[in-house]
Amino acid sequence: MGRNSDEILAILFDFDGTIRHSRPRGIDIFHKLAYELGVSFTDEVKIEAERWTHKYFAMSDEMKDDVLATGGSLSDGFWLKYTSRHLEFLGAPQDYLEELALILSEKMEMVYQPEDYISEDVIPTLKILRGTGYPIGLVSNRSRPITALLEALGLADLFQFTLTAGELGTWKPDPGIFLHAIDLLGIPPNKTVYIGDNYYADVLGSRAAGLIPVLFDPIGIYPSPGCATIHSIGDLQILFRSTEPLQPDP
Repeated sequence: MGRNSDEILAILFDFDGTIRHSRPRGIDIFHKLAYELGVSFTDEVKIEAERWTHKYFAMSDEMKDDVLATGGSLSDGFWLKYTSRHLEFLGAPQDYLEELALILSEKMEMVYQPEDYISEDVIPTLKILRGTGYPIGLVSNRSRPITALLEALGLADLFQFTLTAGELGTWKPDPGIFLHAIDLLGIPPNKTVYIGDNYYADVLGSRAAGLIPVLFDPIGIYPSPGCATIHSIGDLQILFRSTEPLQPDP
């Protein structure tokens, strides 16, 4: 596959939820346990709750407040506050919110034992993109380096560099982390694509830094994101063959 356009010179990826996934998904287990505890909600509310979760973890004011209120880290106290907020969004009764949050947190700790995995199309697609000549980097909101995890997943040799927010002290959607990645690439932001699954952290953040966002949305959480959307990493092989080159937002 040859390059279809000189507009795109490099590709950056988010990690969790885009390249690496959990089996089963934590939010699916959360909703299952909430329903078993008597919290009633529709499938539409589940999708809305997933969007809310993305927004919350995109360094929202609510998340920052919860971190500060529980000692400045993602402690057990933080996760209890997040659980309470999530249950409230689902429609859990206020009178029992704290009790339900505690019970659900304990159940999650007992039953949720996920495994890391990558989709079958990830490695072949990354190899094709690299073989086409695109520099590829990884920009994650994790607090610590992910070298060991990349090695375990067979991804260590596929990225030109990896960058985690904890290394810089700057978290998505802050444009600073994207601009630092651009400096590592030595390529202008308007010629670089950023692919991620969180609209608030990945699309809005990379767009604010001048990159071209592509939303990874396999289950249709965002019906109108205002940017190119893919449903699998393998879709990139089609996207980069397109006769219509990706363009930065006007």
